[in-house]
Amino acid sequence: MTVSRDLPSDSPPATHEDNTATEGAPEAPKDQADLERWAREHPDAALAWALCTPNGPERTVVAEIICLEVAGVDPHAAADLVTLLGSDGYVLDNVVQQWALRDLPAAEAYAMRLPPSPDRDRLFDRIAAVRSSPR
Repeated sequence: MTVSRDLPSDSPPATHEDNTATEGAPEAPKDQADLERWAREHPDAALAWALCTPNGPERTVVAEIICLEVAGVDPHAAADLVTLLGSDGYVLDNVVQQWALRDLPAAEAYAMRLPPSPDRDRLFDRIAAVRSSPR
């Protein structure tokens, strides 16, 4: 899956609840199930929408889906997206765990570059779980 930051030209502008446009963002579905499906089926549009949309529950859902989908292809890019999109810590935990399953030394190196914190400790817990699990 290629996640492009280019917005398709035919995407309609998104609107906030007060009907002000979010410039350049496609409109996302309002229903939770539709939103999740849309983010999986249209990752480029979902990423563009998430980058142009203020923080909120819908943006969080879309950001998590995008990051976890990208992690299956490029965990390092997914970790960068988690940071860019400001996703919850558990998303990075899951991304790093998927990364450790594919390339344990690279996942460890990524975690080592982070400043000491409880978040980094959680990453090492996930890495340790992968290290100790039979493959």
